[in-house]
Amino acid sequence: MAGSLDMAGWFSRVLQGSAPAAAEPVPFSLTCRCGSAVSGIRSERMHVAVCRECRYQICVLPVSPYPRPKVRTPKKKTPKPSVLRDTVEPDVRTPPPSAKRGSRSEGGTKPSAVKKSTRADSKPQAEVRRESPFAVPRRRIVTPLRLIAVGMIGVVTLAGWWVVHRRAVAQAVVIFAEAAKAGRAALAEADFDLADLQLQRAVSALELLGRDDRDARQVRQLAREATAARGLALSSLFELISEARSARKISAANWQQTIKHNYQGRWFLVETNGLLLTTGDPPQWQFSVPLIPGTEPLQISGDLTNWSRLFGSTPPTQVILAGQLDEIRPLAGDQGLEIVLKKETLCLWTNPDVYSALGGTLDDGSRATLTSQAQLLGVTE
Repeated sequence: MAGSLDMAGWFSRVLQGSAPAAAEPVPFSLTCRCGSAVSGIRSERMHVAVCRECRYQICVLPVSPYPRPKVRTPKKKTPKPSVLRDTVEPDVRTPPPSAKRGSRSEGGTKPSAVKKSTRADSKPQAEVRRESPFAVPRRRIVTPLRLIAVGMIGVVTLAGWWVVHRRAVAQAVVIFAEAAKAGRAALAEADFDLADLQLQRAVSALELLGRDDRDARQVRQLAREATAARGLALSSLFELISEARSARKISAANWQQTIKHNYQGRWFLVETNGLLLTTGDPPQWQFSVPLIPGTEPLQISGDLTNWSRLFGSTPPTQVILAGQLDEIRPLAGDQGLEIVLKKETLCLWTNPDVYSALGGTLDDGSRATLTSQAQLLGVTE
């Protein structure tokens, strides 16, 4: 029992010892609803203040039991030293401007000599202002981060191109197989429009694949022959010559324009029994066409520079070729006519079935010529 009383006394003594000190008087000033000022001193308890004018009662809060917060004074920031080396620093040994030159000190001695200014002190004021520490530095165009970014973009672009290229190559293999098969089938059925379309697709796939084997050369040759068969003129070469002679008799000045308008760009398939090589750069190949005896001679010419490596120095005695008409003109001395074929369209013929379907005479000599030309072009064994 005594122990419990001692503990109670100890608790009361602790509470008495921790009692807060008397609060400082805090004045207050409030505004009444009538506009009058009501002022006084706050007490430790809440009380009511009465307005002297309108007798309105205003509740006044007691003094806060918490201590007032301490106001911290901001620390003064020391200025950062200048990053420039050539800023002007005052010389502490330089005398003030008010001191006259030649004046003596109190002890009668002369003032100490002023130290000569350094290179930075001798700079003009305008130059020192241009070297202000607040100037914005120029950014470098080439930085390591930018180089890494450019390298990553290049790698991603190259990888994307490689993926697209591989997909295109894989698709070109499929297109070549399908188009070549469809083109050969169309040629066998004499459907030259469809054959030309399919074989040109196959040639485009070959360009992407970069193939130059025998099968690829054969497809390219068939594509050229299908294009010639599709654009072949409805009239034969002899009918063209007959029309040219008739137009020449009617109008000697405009017969060439008439033939150009009717036949320029049309394909002709010709079988000649003679080939003459004329000198020049580039060399010109002329084909003598046999006509009915007693008529004026006829020649077919064109720039066949690419055929020189095929025929060599000895031209063959018989050639079957196709080409687009460029122009028709009289020979020198008006001794016959010359038909000029476009250089980029001249094509040696190799397919006997298509040649026969176009109206060509397929005998032993023609078969031998087509086989020889196929061997020269490398499209057969």
